Amino acid sequence: MTEDARAERQRMLATLAPKVQHDANNMFTVTVATLDLMRRGLAETDPAMKRITRIEEATRRLEALLRGYLTVARQEVGAPARGDIALLLQRLAPVLRLALGRVALDLDAPEKGVDAEFDGAALTAALLAMATDAAATLPVGSRIALALRTGPGAVVLTAEGAPAPLSLRFSAA
Repeated sequence: MTEDARAERQRMLATLAPKVQHDANNMFTVTVATLDLMRRGLAETDPAMKRITRIEEATRRLEALLRGYLTVARQEVGAPARGDIALLLQRLAPVLRLALGRVALDLDAPEKGVDAEFDGAALTAALLAMATDAAATLPVGSRIALALRTGPGAVVLTAEGAPAPLSLRFSAA
């Protein structure tokens, strides 16, 4: 695939991602509301409550995975920009876990609120490459620890346990 074709494909994905997210949010809302109505009609000891809880948990995992995937799809390659790097990591975590397969991911980062200057597409590509490499080379049951730390004027992302050590420094907001 040529560079132009890749860029066009990325633009199409970025354009389609918000529409997919909107429709998916509507479906998740219907699912969660229906489960809530079902739960109201049952006693806590009813065996169906366990099934409802499992469906709710699966729905939350699916929502997080889709949000992560769409975060990847929305990103356009470009110059670094200011953004919330912690939020990006939280959204990517389900996709990274999927790519890692039987290698565990421990993420030590706030839910959000860590502003830095970074190229989201390049960071995502680097993390996905690390995850793919780790899945292919590390033994089953291995762990990768991603940690996001803030300091004076800088944000540092490290990955321990990865096939190649990773330490990235970003300018803090």
